[in-house]
Amino acid sequence: AYSLKIKNKMFAESNKENTFSIAAHSNPEAEKLEDATLRASLQIKWYKSDLYILALAVSNYENYGLQLGFPVPDTKKFLEIMQKQQGRLYNKVEVTHLINEQVTKDSVAEKWKEFQKKPLPEDTIIIWISGWVFWNESSNLYYYLPFNANPDNLVGTGIRFDFVQKIIKALPCKTIVFLNNFLLEDAGEI
Repeated sequence: AYSLKIKNKMFAESNKENTFSIAAHSNPEAEKLEDATLRASLQIKWYKSDLYILALAVSNYENYGLQLGFPVPDTKKFLEIMQKQQGRLYNKVEVTHLINEQVTKDSVAEKWKEFQKKPLPEDTIIIWISGWVFWNESSNLYYYLPFNANPDNLVGTGIRFDFVQKIIKALPCKTIVFLNNFLLEDAGEI
């Protein structure tokens, strides 16, 4: 019985005849090794994974003092660019997005439950979050401000930013997070 162990990686060109030379012997004490040739025609098929995007963007807040000009237009442009990758870099690009009044604590939690069931381990996820964030010193956490954020209760009405960390840990695949945020330093100014 013969066995063959290859310790080095071998690179081959697809759709061409590739020749690999292997020195082989049946007697470990033999001084001269017999040459053997292995010819193989390899078909290499590249697998394109799927891309799933969860995008949150708020420009027009329920509280007029929180209005921003860029989150929604930036998000739309980003999604337009990424959707062009369907059939190119990714097999399919599937977008789940919440814009302005659609972004609430409840809607984000609901969309997330639906969203996390879709990707496979070979897929990629992009999480895009755009809008105001608030830093709470006592909890040492950032909060993303949804559409209906209350400046008098940002901790109670904001979405804790550690939800992004929980999302990443729960996913079986590559995850990329884009934060297009503006830091609200003093809610008293609103």
